[in-house]
Amino acid sequence: MTQNQYHYRALYKKLICHPEGRHYKKLGKVGWLMMYLLVRADDSGVFEGSSEEIAEEMGIYVITVRAWLRHLERNKYIKITGGWKNMKIII
Repeated sequence: MTQNQYHYRALYKKLICHPEGRHYKKLGKVGWLMMYLLVRADDSGVFEGSSEEIAEEMGIYVITVRAWLRHLERNKYIKITGGWKNMKIII
């Protein structure tokens, strides 16, 4: 495994494995967007794209994507720079 694969594996484990279900309770359905971002991010943990692209690929409304992104950012799972049409999301 590469260093990057170890990093993501550790991150997945932290998100999924918690005795009190901390992240499950905190994220709920938003966890699906977090998993999408983890899968689509580059080797440095950065996703570049638009909220429309995410909505189309996930089969959900753009307004839902934007609300979920704000939730993830408020809870410090991600950092967003740029606008909705040209975002850079750091995980």
